Amino acid sequence: MRGGYLHNQIILIRLAKAFEAVGGRTQFEASVRMGTQWGFVDLVVLIDEVLIAVEAENTARRIDGDLKKAAALGADQLWIVTPNRRVAQSVCRQRQRLAGTAFEGQVFVLPLGVALQRVTDCFSNFSGS
Repeated sequence: MRGGYLHNQIILIRLAKAFEAVGGRTQFEASVRMGTQWGFVDLVVLIDEVLIAVEAENTARRIDGDLKKAAALGADQLWIVTPNRRVAQSVCRQRQRLAGTAFEGQVFVLPLGVALQRVTDCFSNFSGS
């Protein structure tokens, strides 16, 4: 996996385990084609027919690419997961500047703790389905 310890071990692997615990199927580093370029979505989750693109971000610099990758994947939701609330707020500000991006699904910008709780709150009823 691309990214450092915080990106991979703390954010992505913990989220993948949380999704798998409630019945989700996960894939790391899913390739997507955006015109003539290729990109990689950090984590793709399929749960109860909902396709979720998960991007772990430590800064707001790559948000435009995250939105484009989610659109190319055909995701229903994009979760941009950050290590803390301060980074999440920065990502939200950057996202407002990028209004009108091609991705038409739902976008959630979540600090890691909130993202883990959201998995449990939103998908625990689907476990075993």
